[in-house]
Amino acid sequence: MRTAQHQVVRDRLKRLKDAHPQVTVVEDVRSAHPVDALVAASRQADLLVVGSQGRGALGSALLGSVSRSVLHHASCPVAVVRS
Repeated sequence: MRTAQHQVVRDRLKRLKDAHPQVTVVEDVRSAHPVDALVAASRQADLLVVGSQGRGALGSALLGSVSRSVLHHASCPVAVVRS
């Protein structure tokens, strides 16, 4: 199962790397709570990009719990992008 998950990540990253060769992308797959893993990764990053899946009128105005926690605890700038 993990091998398949890692392959999905590799495939998606390859497309992004090919489309944006000037951007350095680091593949780092961890088994941890998302907030803990992202905050730890932020200690070595220049920018952390997280998604937000706002649902409906109210949901689009609010951030999810992971995005909100990462914004408050990250060691680098955080960009929240809507999917």
